[in-house]
Amino acid sequence: MSQTAEFLGWLNVSLVIINTMLYLTRLIYKKIVSKKNNGFWITYKKMMAVLKKVHIFSGAAVIILGLVHGLMMLGGSLYIHTGLLVWINILFLFGIFALSKLSKTFKKIWILPHRLLAITLWGLLILHLIKPWLLN
Repeated sequence: MSQTAEFLGWLNVSLVIINTMLYLTRLIYKKIVSKKNNGFWITYKKMMAVLKKVHIFSGAAVIILGLVHGLMMLGGSLYIHTGLLVWINILFLFGIFALSKLSKTFKKIWILPHRLLAITLWGLLILHLIKPWLLN
């Protein structure tokens, strides 16, 4: 296993954490915080804005770097592997986002399947980290 491929794997985990933080920070801000006018929450809201801007780019990076990581780890071959399931789930996450931009009807409902797939992503990612060759 190359150090570069392993680094890319952990970089992808970090990017998934960053992407998940967008939802978690919004949830905390909307559901938990009652007084949002002090300095801490103003800064917190600015952090949410940064996460929103980064979300799409880091999601695209996960797609590309995930593919590179997988190909490097598997020696350029494609195997049925838990990492492939993680990557396919990420493609579906992107697909749902893309559909929201193309369809007026889907634009109103896309966030729920996107979040459900994000939960599925975490389950698959944990499985991949614990038992990558489970499917073989």
